[in-house]
Amino acid sequence: MSDFSYFNYCFTPNLMLYLDYSKADNKYMIKRSYNQTTYMEIPKSFFNPKSIDALRIGKRFMFISNTQFKLVNDECLEKVYDFSDPTLPPEPIAYCRIPMMNIKKYNSASSKAHFYEEYIFHDEDDIRERLERSVLRYKSAQSQIHLVE
Repeated sequence: MSDFSYFNYCFTPNLMLYLDYSKADNKYMIKRSYNQTTYMEIPKSFFNPKSIDALRIGKRFMFISNTQFKLVNDECLEKVYDFSDPTLPPEPIAYCRIPMMNIKKYNSASSKAHFYEEYIFHDEDDIRERLERSVLRYKSAQSQIHLVE
């Protein structure tokens, strides 16, 4: 994960937990930042690093609170998970379909862009690209509105 972990999306907002990937065990886990012990293992059914490149998964992951994270899959579905109880697997609490998303831009081996943090623009004056990004942000936020209420 060192190829793309220079952003804070790998950490919860309070910086107490972070996403880590173990190559030896071929699995993702959430670890405590103060002593690097495992807080919880993320089941392979959520995102299996064998079937999907581990780097591609990390580029579509982000913590949104101290007990929730969101993830976009290859079908452009964004799911929000709650992981407040480390003895249970993360529970999906919201989801949405993100329209007009070109996942291929983020999956390419040459791209190190993160879906939530870095935007890929080919031309500064590309209005369509900017409008698509606005729709993506709106849809993502719309799925989380009921979480706040």
